Amino acid sequence: MTVHDWIIFLGPLFSLICSVIFQKHKTNIDVYLRLTFALMLLTELLGFILSRFTEYINYFLYNSYTLALFLLFLTVYYSMNKSTRWKNYILLMATGLILFFIWDNFYTHRFFDKLQYKTFILGCVFTIICTLQYLFKFLQSEEIYSFYKSRSFWFSCGMLVFCIPFIPIMISYEFLLLDMRILNTLRSLLIVFMHICFIISFQWTTRR
Repeated sequence: MTVHDWIIFLGPLFSLICSVIFQKHKTNIDVYLRLTFALMLLTELLGFILSRFTEYINYFLYNSYTLALFLLFLTVYYSMNKSTRWKNYILLMATGLILFFIWDNFYTHRFFDKLQYKTFILGCVFTIICTLQYLFKFLQSEEIYSFYKSRSFWFSCGMLVFCIPFIPIMISYEFLLLDMRILNTLRSLLIVFMHICFIISFQWTTRR
């Protein structure tokens, strides 16, 4: 196993452990976050096993994972949002993502033999929109004075750290614009920074 393989396993594992252990100040997004970390870990394990020990190609696994992961992200923002209008917007985004996933994977008949990067990019765009909307409201509230204790704030930081730079990385993967070692290194760094934000949030929010 490479360093990159270890990172994509250990990142969600540590985040999942922290989300379970440091739960003194439990919030309503914790269940969704744990499901997210468990999904990340399980998918990477299954993907590694399928590619290493079987003859099956794991494209169908990661294509399904893309949809499930971003639906969980949108669910987190739906649960954090107090605006009925934005809740409806998030539902529209989730519906649009599902419909685009169906077209991207099944209309083109590439669900089992190609990674569909366009669904991933659309999921990133929707997540970035939800993140920026939440942070804009957060900056206007009194919570800003204790931002370092806000789990939702640190979750949003992790989303921005990961999603914004990962869009050009996905495009580079698709069109082979950079060497794979460079792309895997950049991906590993983003995963590390994202999970650092998650782990810090669980540590700090328990100290209030």
